[in-house]
Amino acid sequence: MIEKQMRNSMKQEFQPFFICCCGKALPECGDLPDWADWRAFSCTGWSAGTEAVTNEFFKRIDCLPEPGSVQCLHVDEHFGIPKLGETVWVLFTPWNSSINGWDSNPEEIPLSGLVRIELIDIVSKVERHASLSVRVLEILRLTELHLYPPRELIPSPLPRLMCDGKIYCDFFRDFAYSTSSEDDGNKWTLCQRHHGRWNLLLHSEWCYHSEDIHVGNRPLTIEEAASLGLPDSHGSDAN
Repeated sequence: MIEKQMRNSMKQEFQPFFICCCGKALPECGDLPDWADWRAFSCTGWSAGTEAVTNEFFKRIDCLPEPGSVQCLHVDEHFGIPKLGETVWVLFTPWNSSINGWDSNPEEIPLSGLVRIELIDIVSKVERHASLSVRVLEILRLTELHLYPPRELIPSPLPRLMCDGKIYCDFFRDFAYSTSSEDDGNKWTLCQRHHGRWNLLLHSEWCYHSEDIHVGNRPLTIEEAASLGLPDSHGSDAN
């Protein structure tokens, strides 16, 4: 079921719920790169309550939600809001990293995951933020992504995933979180070392019109890993 849903999401259309000041409907999602199998989105946070919120200060849940539960999801203009009754994948991160990022809390990477949700209702919209009532259908922990089979036995060349300039890397166990930035955006990747080799799991690029997350399981060559700031050898392999 997961594989079918992920591959179907490649052609998904989203509601033009937010409009940029330049007149473009947001988010502006491009084609998936060859290495990725599906896309997901970040959110502002998963609320511990069911009421709409009007700012970033609200109580968040700290654990992956249970399948079948109804949650209140808070998003901004970069989120791909599906049509009512349709589904989308969302990145869940615990409380601290949802506010400060994995670079400040790398220990929360194994506690994070991808959640497939169904849109029940758009509860509210305030400027470039919205509160959504959603039903959780299934979860995929980030520690399980290496079990998803690589899309290609012989991968195609990897596109440039980092900005020019310095790359910052944070490690926790067998995970590596790489970030880079430039004037008009930033990029990040999440990789995991498995059987002595780095695999690319997530990649996202923030810009004014989009911030979707590309997801897959792409083995990296030593040269590709180095382009993401990863050492040839670091940490232990996944169990």
